[in-house]
Amino acid sequence: MGKAYAKEGPSAEDKALDLFADMMIERIQSLSGKDGWKKPWFTEGTLQWPKNLNGREYNGMNAMMLLLHCEKEGYKIPRFCTFDRIQQFNKTGKKNEEQKPRVSVLKGEHSFPVMLTTFTVVNKETKEHIKWEDYKLLSQEEREKYNVYPKLQTYHVFNVARASVMVA
Repeated sequence: MGKAYAKEGPSAEDKALDLFADMMIERIQSLSGKDGWKKPWFTEGTLQWPKNLNGREYNGMNAMMLLLHCEKEGYKIPRFCTFDRIQQFNKTGKKNEEQKPRVSVLKGEHSFPVMLTTFTVVNKETKEHIKWEDYKLLSQEEREKYNVYPKLQTYHVFNVARASVMVA
């Protein structure tokens, strides 16, 4: 039975979830033999926990999927960044600043989706928005004055091993 999507086709979130499901199925099938389970999810010497370039660790499903992705692709460095983050390395701050090496993603490389849930918090009466971090600090009684709207966003990341540095 095929998947049902909106008329315009699958969203970025749908595509990411489909990829995650396919990876999990592939991994389970690769670990299961006729005698059942053959080995743990990750081989010995598994990489450290995946992080972004700022050093923030990925968590939850993103961390597990990035670990599976690293193992599948043979990446030895579990660091990831978006294309926009890579492009930030190419910006110079001042007109006379020394030229830095140019950083780019290797041609033909494919990104990997990560998902982030953000929350919009709106006061029910005043319609004023507050930050999610501030909302979490409110008492239960104060929280009842707000509506919380979650939003799932998909970002596409590249392993740092798939970037190249060109000296001008």
